[in-house]
Amino acid sequence: MLEGSAKLRLGDREIDVGAGDFVALPMGRAHAHQMVNPSNEPCRYLCLSTLGFAEIAVYPDSKKVGLLGGP
Repeated sequence: MLEGSAKLRLGDREIDVGAGDFVALPMGRAHAHQMVNPSNEPCRYLCLSTLGFAEIAVYPDSKKVGLLGGP
């Protein structure tokens, strides 16, 4: 998290995160995640992924599935 604060929804849990925090997210349906900024203040974070192989992402709220292909 570069600036501000947010709530990380990870499965059924909500975790407060703030500037300087680092989060590594596991794969799998049980670890569906979402970053939410419940305030009116700016929240800036950097998101990285290896995308080294094909991956299937499940979005439980919208009941959608995404397929990400590797090189």
